[in-house]
Amino acid sequence: VMAATLVQIKSRLLLPADERADDDENGPDPREELVRQLLEYKRFKEAAGRLEDRERLWRDVFCRDRVTPEEPASSELSLDDVTLFDLVDALNGILSNLPQQKIFEIFPEHLTVRDRMNVVLELLEGRESLAFVSVFEGAMTRPGVIVTFLAVLELVRLKLVRVFQGEAFGPIVLLRAFAPVTENEPLEL
Repeated sequence: VMAATLVQIKSRLLLPADERADDDENGPDPREELVRQLLEYKRFKEAAGRLEDRERLWRDVFCRDRVTPEEPASSELSLDDVTLFDLVDALNGILSNLPQQKIFEIFPEHLTVRDRMNVVLELLEGRESLAFVSVFEGAMTRPGVIVTFLAVLELVRLKLVRVFQGEAFGPIVLLRAFAPVTENEPLEL
């Protein structure tokens, strides 16, 4: 388009002056239109140059996803970080390590969640913490493991026991949520 406009302007300039005067009265000056088009072309060319500079600047830059820093191994995660699914996964691991019973005699077991809660609290007595897996050492049957697991969940719900996991996929630890009372210490009511 610009080349055609330039040819038109050149051809008008080659015409005699009296013919040019008649053409000027017929319409706008094509030189102004050409200047406007050239300025617009220049703006687009500069914008393309800036985009090319930006592309060249970021061509060899590769971003990676934001990585959260790992916490030190000594810090403990709160109960909010241990989900029910983590506990169920730990339970499945314990159940898979139980010896398979080949005798299928069914004996009624008199297991109660309350009794297993007392056993867990007795295991924690005199200790600051206890490995989650060690709670199940006395329960060698599937019903015993399941009742013990329910007892741990009930203790957590009652806020008598806290559950911590030091690192992702690390061992789960049970902690007393209450301070033991010694015989010499008076109770404050």
